[in-house]
Amino acid sequence: MPNLWENGGQWDSGKACTQLVCESCDGVKWRQGVAGREKKEAKLDEIDRCIVECMRENSRVTMKEIGSRVFLSAQAVRNRVERLEDLGILQRYTVNVNCSVFGYRVHALVRGQFSQSDCAFFVGLCTRDKCRILHSYRLTGSRSTFFDIYFLNMEVMRNILGKMEERVPLQVDIVLEESSLPELNA
Repeated sequence: MPNLWENGGQWDSGKACTQLVCESCDGVKWRQGVAGREKKEAKLDEIDRCIVECMRENSRVTMKEIGSRVFLSAQAVRNRVERLEDLGILQRYTVNVNCSVFGYRVHALVRGQFSQSDCAFFVGLCTRDKCRILHSYRLTGSRSTFFDIYFLNMEVMRNILGKMEERVPLQVDIVLEESSLPELNA
């Protein structure tokens, strides 16, 4: 493990967290502008990275548990988490829901050249009793909008996409299986 502390491993209460520099990553700098305020600059050290990774693995993990992994008190971890939130590094905490449990059986990826009114029309077709839009992205290229959607069944999907194709040519891919990526840093 790299030497995280500039003062030989001892906590210096006079130093702000942003002054601690990880030698292995040369103190990666992060700038984030927040709604009209001046951009903040911070150095992310290995502890910040470990905190983010712990929360990425399980966003319900306690501050105490993270603290035991990074050798800090729960309050020190909470302070760092709040700082990471203020910097815009941690943006939100989410839940991944198994849509098939709620009856949505067909997972599709839909791409098309949607205008703003086409997008509104499509979202209007996708009512909660028929489908769930998980993600929507604006992209570069000829098919500039991408939707990640679960449909109740193939018939519902054909009906909704058929109505949409009257307005916009679509490219539709059915997800056969979701797979996890191997841990890159393992």
